[in-house]
Amino acid sequence: MNDAVVAEALIAERKRLGHDRHDEVHAGRYIVNAAPNFRHNRLVAQTVIWLDQHCGDDEYVGDTVNVGPSDDFRITDACVRAESAGDALWALDGACRVAVDVLSPDEAPDAKLSHYASHGVGVYIEVDPGAATVRAVELAGWHVEPDVIESQLAAHLGFD
Repeated sequence: MNDAVVAEALIAERKRLGHDRHDEVHAGRYIVNAAPNFRHNRLVAQTVIWLDQHCGDDEYVGDTVNVGPSDDFRITDACVRAESAGDALWALDGACRVAVDVLSPDEAPDAKLSHYASHGVGVYIEVDPGAATVRAVELAGWHVEPDVIESQLAAHLGFD
């Protein structure tokens, strides 16, 4: 059996079992991501709570969503979308207003920033548990106050 057949069978089995929830596709290359640890999940939950308190009535705050087309997408840890976007797992071209990434220990800062920018994400928020920092970046012509987001969310997460 060749590697391509084994890879396709593995991907199909991961999807069937629901183990592909954190997997991504980078320019056609399938990336298997393990589920995050407890601290990571706790920071995501706290960030979702903070976002929900600061978003408009027409916005929906949730956790993971696939940003980009099926052959090149990244998964957020949390996101804000227009409520009209519904429950779709895919956020294409501007459907994700805010993308949040909580960095894993081996994840480089800004690893997903250019991808999100190229798919119309309005604001990128990066939470770095190792450095105990929050960074917000305006994208796609949005007008926010990154320093306000950074200081308020960092305080909410106990990083102050």
